[in-house]
Amino acid sequence: MRTFLFLGVATTGRNPEEDHLVQIGSRLVVADQWQDCHLLFPPATHQAIDTRQAFDTLSTQLARAELIVSHHAAFAIATIIAEARRAGRQEIVTMLSPPQFGFDGGTRAAICTQQLSADYFRYLGQPATSANTQLSTIYPQLFGEALPSTHNALAAAIACQRIYHFLNAFQQQQKVAFGADIVCLAD
Repeated sequence: MRTFLFLGVATTGRNPEEDHLVQIGSRLVVADQWQDCHLLFPPATHQAIDTRQAFDTLSTQLARAELIVSHHAAFAIATIIAEARRAGRQEIVTMLSPPQFGFDGGTRAAICTQQLSADYFRYLGQPATSANTQLSTIYPQLFGEALPSTHNALAAAIACQRIYHFLNAFQQQQKVAFGADIVCLAD
């Protein structure tokens, strides 16, 4: 049984090198048990924990995870790496960089639910655009309900878990394997 870390991030913008993390939401799943974590970074709220404490928690979860699942995984991981570098947290950078990270020989790899969603649409003969594969679009389409919260990283992580399981079951039922699900980053 694999250990999954479902991740959601909220940032101040779309450029990992210039913008900052505001939230990381994570759900570590081992067998049928899970641990949720919602980390708020300064200056997201007055309830934010300090960056060191947030990265301590994330580091512990990353060390246990074999597969990271996130919507737009490359962006989420690049943003975490950039913020970890700025905070001097080299162990997180190392855990998310080759050779420890990646499909071929790495101890952990990432699955992108946005890419899985694009494969799903292509399989159905529908266009796979960035608009219809956004988390806030694909979630209600698959489950007939609105995304629980559009600006909450933990809600995004939980939504990724649900989307991943839905699309994984769909692949098994249809006896098809979507090819674009594994994301590997070069340093």
